[in-house]
Amino acid sequence: MRSLESVGLNVSRETLDKLETFSELVKRWNPRINLVSTRDLERLWERHIADSAQIYPHLAGHDAVWVDIGSGGGFPGVVTAIIATEKDLNADMHLIESDQRKCAFLRQVAREIGLPLTVHAGRVEAAEIENVSIITARAFASVTKILALTSRLRSEVTKYLLLKGRTYESELTEAEQFWKLKVDRIPSRTDPEGSILALTEVYPRHDI
Repeated sequence: MRSLESVGLNVSRETLDKLETFSELVKRWNPRINLVSTRDLERLWERHIADSAQIYPHLAGHDAVWVDIGSGGGFPGVVTAIIATEKDLNADMHLIESDQRKCAFLRQVAREIGLPLTVHAGRVEAAEIENVSIITARAFASVTKILALTSRLRSEVTKYLLLKGRTYESELTEAEQFWKLKVDRIPSRTDPEGSILALTEVYPRHDI
């Protein structure tokens, strides 16, 4: 039985079973819609599931509206939703994905595992979701682009949790040319060159 102890999470056997079910669904659908690279299938748990799971402890509060953008194969959205159902995080969870085939996959996962989440088929900039508290993203776009695309979703209290690799410093340097923001960098527990960027107090420096 796999665990999430490597990223500091202690979850039940039932939750691990759900994550294994999700893993098998990814492997079953991947030949048709390329959810992850072929070389990552053999290390799906370490490369994608554990990496996504580490974001969970940083989700703030209960009764929050949480939006995962560019959800793709469900990383980190589905992984975090599975953990949240065990931990009683009473969040209103939304996944946004523009690829219709990947949306079909995400909805199938939600049905088979029994996840209380909403999948939105469309572009991030066109989404209409109110009172968003948390925005997450993994392997989606640069920080600058993410902030621009989510302008309709963001309010003064919205917090971003972005899983980033080695380019995070250059991305932040670029973003700070256009945005005022508060940054808390949390070292990744799965990638020695990666980080979780927690962004708050995001405001444009000028009209973008």
